[in-house]
Amino acid sequence: MVINNEQFTSLEIVKETINKHLASKGVATSSYSLVDGREWDGEFGKGSLLVLIHEEAEASAHTNMDGAYNYNGGDYSSWEELSENLNKHDLCLEQCTLWYSAVYRSDPPRPRNTVS
Repeated sequence: MVINNEQFTSLEIVKETINKHLASKGVATSSYSLVDGREWDGEFGKGSLLVLIHEEAEASAHTNMDGAYNYNGGDYSSWEELSENLNKHDLCLEQCTLWYSAVYRSDPPRPRNTVS
C-alpha cells in the first residue's frame, strides 16, 4: 500500500499527540502500543489511522472510558483531554473494545442543504 504525505503527517500527529499526553500523565510507554491502522486486522478499527492498544491499567485509565471508570474512579478528564487534543487536528478517538481504541480522521464538515 502506498502512503501519501497527508497520511504520513496525520499518523505522525496521532503518535505525537498520544505519546505526549500519556507522558504528561506519567504513563510508561511499555504499558501501551501504537499500531498503524493499515496493518491492523482486528475486528474493529479497520480503516483507522492508528490503533492504540491499552491493555495495562496505567494507560487504560487515560485512553478509554471504561479504563477511566475502573482505574480513575470515574474521572474522565484525562480521556477528554486526549480526545480534545486529537480533535484539534481533525482526528477522533473511538474506543473499540476494553483493550484497544482507534483514531480516525474526522469527516470534513458538509454543506447543509438550505431551502430558499
